[in-house]
Amino acid sequence: MFKSDQGSDPDSTAQILFMMREIYGEKDAVWIKGIKLFEKFLDEVAADAERGYYIAPNGEKRENDIYHLTHLLLSSLVDSKRRIEAGYNLNDVRVNKIVHAILKSQRKDGGWRPFWTPDSDPTYTVLTLKLLVWLGVINSEELRREIISKMI
Repeated sequence: MFKSDQGSDPDSTAQILFMMREIYGEKDAVWIKGIKLFEKFLDEVAADAERGYYIAPNGEKRENDIYHLTHLLLSSLVDSKRRIEAGYNLNDVRVNKIVHAILKSQRKDGGWRPFWTPDSDPTYTVLTLKLLVWLGVINSEELRREIISKMI
């Protein structure tokens, strides 16, 4: 469950982990094993965020993109709030580093791009905005007004 052929899979780990915590509690063996991996993954992404790049599985140095920066906190829309409610919020220094990198990686058109496209992606832009609202980085009412003003 926590390993793939290439090693640990952060996305699957996070999705399974926070669901297991909600269902079985923090004494569950899956939670206890998984939270250690999640912590390790979060440390790595925070270091990548601070450094400005990450090393892809093929060894290639890549500029941080929105997928890499958000996959642990937002790999699934449903699980994101579980993670934030579990304390992975702005009070966590690592989350702060990641949020800073997210804001720095916003493109001139206002959007964000995942690694597989050179352009901003509407879906990842919306998911990123949701994450920033949930974390309290931006106010949802101010965001709503901004979006409406651009539509008029």
